[in-house]
Amino acid sequence: MVEPSSALQSVFDRAVKLSKSYTHEYVTLEHMLYSMCEDEKFCNILKGYGTDVDNLKNHLITYLDNKLDGIKLKVTKFKPKKTISVERVLNRAFTQVLFSGRTNIDLTDVFLSLMSESKSWAYYYLVEAKVDKDKFMDYLHSEIEEIYEDEVDQSETKEHLTNTHQT
Repeated sequence: MVEPSSALQSVFDRAVKLSKSYTHEYVTLEHMLYSMCEDEKFCNILKGYGTDVDNLKNHLITYLDNKLDGIKLKVTKFKPKKTISVERVLNRAFTQVLFSGRTNIDLTDVFLSLMSESKSWAYYYLVEAKVDKDKFMDYLHSEIEEIYEDEVDQSETKEHLTNTHQT
């Protein structure tokens, strides 16, 4: 069964809190993207790719501060709902993970799915930050390969050391 990773669950919870703090009726892609940028590990991935994360966050906060008056509520006790675009992004990420045979939806899955929402401000700010979906996927694959190679190298070194000490 496909489940959200703990990092994704934390990001979504933060996005809901962010939406509530603005008294926004909905959790938008921009709430999600800002919350993703607050995740240290994911933030480091973006920085490694070459993204100015602070600038991206500033654009998103300015957007949340000034452009969403139409979804502000007067009440303070409510649970924000996901927009259709957030649902679509999450469903697309779920489907990709399902077809890849994995069991956890991670932040990168949602991020890549978000990059398909070309009619959103989140997408616009990512393009402005020079994030290209295909290049970002290539970057992720090279990072994953590097991590895997490092793990293999470390296990081979440990195995070699163990075998050396046994003789």
